[in-house]
Amino acid sequence: MTVGVMSEKDRGGIKLERLGLKRAIKLTKEMWTELAKTGDIKGGWSGWKMNGGRYDSDSILFTCFLCEHNFRSKRSHNRHRSEDVCPFCPFYIQYGRCTDLGQPYKDWHECNSIVRRKVYAKQCLEQLQEL
Repeated sequence: MTVGVMSEKDRGGIKLERLGLKRAIKLTKEMWTELAKTGDIKGGWSGWKMNGGRYDSDSILFTCFLCEHNFRSKRSHNRHRSEDVCPFCPFYIQYGRCTDLGQPYKDWHECNSIVRRKVYAKQCLEQLQEL
């Protein structure tokens, strides 16, 4: 199933780019590849409109294309509850909740060091490569 994601060409929601699961995984990998190089936070990803990219970070649930895909494909009914979104995520199915203790994402999210964020982002990317 594919779902729409706002793109740069969207003006009033006229045009939607398709966000199937393969595309969601691809975009997620693109983001984490860059974060592993820069050590930046997700908001610093060059793919967001605010950074010159084509995607509106405010329209992507938890700034995660996998979460957004699951929500928009009607697998989840509550946009603000990860409990409703996570069970259908391919990452969750393979590795468990990304925000659980011991997960590289949780370590990355709680880290203030650019050097450590690069390490954790690379670990996130390695997990994503298996999807």
